[in-house]
Amino acid sequence: MANLSQVAAAMRRLDAVATVTREYRGADVPAAVQLLIDELLAEFPGLGTCKEYLDFLAHGGGAHISNARFSLGIHGFEGYVVSALSERALLDQERYFLFAELLLLEEDEEIFFFFDLGSRGGDFEVPVCWRTVENPVYVKFSDSFGSFLERCAEGDLNIPREVPK
Repeated sequence: MANLSQVAAAMRRLDAVATVTREYRGADVPAAVQLLIDELLAEFPGLGTCKEYLDFLAHGGGAHISNARFSLGIHGFEGYVVSALSERALLDQERYFLFAELLLLEEDEEIFFFFDLGSRGGDFEVPVCWRTVENPVYVKFSDSFGSFLERCAEGDLNIPREVPK
């Protein structure tokens, strides 16, 4: 089962260290976005194993998270806070699903984050990988969406400069 409390705890920590702007607010968000989530799952059924991410979307849609060090856009539905899922080419190699883009401000470096739908960790854990435009090799970043958010909240955004080609 997905560790939804890990996502909630990571979001609380992110709220403490960054500005978090959600696409949707209010108690009625899960009902308001359920049809959008159903449509997303119909198009990309492999996302059904990404329970933490789906819960994240159900409770606010996408989000923009930023501080002095980074600007992180987790794709959502509408496109007015962050890129809409419908505006992006999402699936690469029938395996990697793009869900977020990170700009490291000091380095002026953009990093793309993907779910590796072809690989599974524990129950409902889907590894998160990263890549850049300059280096299109997918490299594992974390074991799940929850641990991805935790690393962002901790400021652990170190990306190795030398990765396999």
